[in-house]
Amino acid sequence: MRTAYLIFFMLLLIKMAVAQNLDTIPVKQLSRQQKPKTILWYINAPNLSYGNFFLMPGLGFTIMDKRHWGIAFEVKSGAASASNTPSDFEPGGFLLFGDDGLPDEQNTLFLLSAVREFRGKSSKMIPTIQAGLSYSERVYPDNFVYLPPSNGWFDFSSNYNYVYKKSKRVGLYIKPGCKYLLTKKIAATTALWTVLQPKYSYYGVEVGLQFGRLR
Repeated sequence: MRTAYLIFFMLLLIKMAVAQNLDTIPVKQLSRQQKPKTILWYINAPNLSYGNFFLMPGLGFTIMDKRHWGIAFEVKSGAASASNTPSDFEPGGFLLFGDDGLPDEQNTLFLLSAVREFRGKSSKMIPTIQAGLSYSERVYPDNFVYLPPSNGWFDFSSNYNYVYKKSKRVGLYIKPGCKYLLTKKIAATTALWTVLQPKYSYYGVEVGLQFGRLR
């Protein structure tokens, strides 16, 4: 019986000691232990840009830490009428609705950048800046050769012959922008961006949506 009382008394002392130690821990320290740092992430889609290449859709993926620094990977791709097409080019064959028959060039951009968010008084309006490297692939028509008109009745060929070439370049990617948090998981974005590289650069205005863990 004495042993049971002794065990009960020791357990009571241990309980009081633990309670006293918990009281001495600051509230801020407890809140930090209960709220570990969370990695933020989001997907940029749909993402539309308009610039010197006309319309270029894209998508991206971004990872951010609680210090508002992150890394983003984006892909943009679009086609437009080739800028080096001769002015007297006449397409051949039968044209589909909405097709001008002119040769197109295809542009694809792969973008890797560091991201910085700036948190101010507004918890919903967040300015951003991105800077990094770009890798571009451009497929375009070249070596246009004029073909004299034929005297045949059923000649539907174009009046120019040409071949497609591909160029690959590495450049500098810069994108300042701003996003507006609609909810904790959805945001609307707008930005200006440019890819600076030798001989052929890109620039445009971008609008899009973000989905993920935004805050």
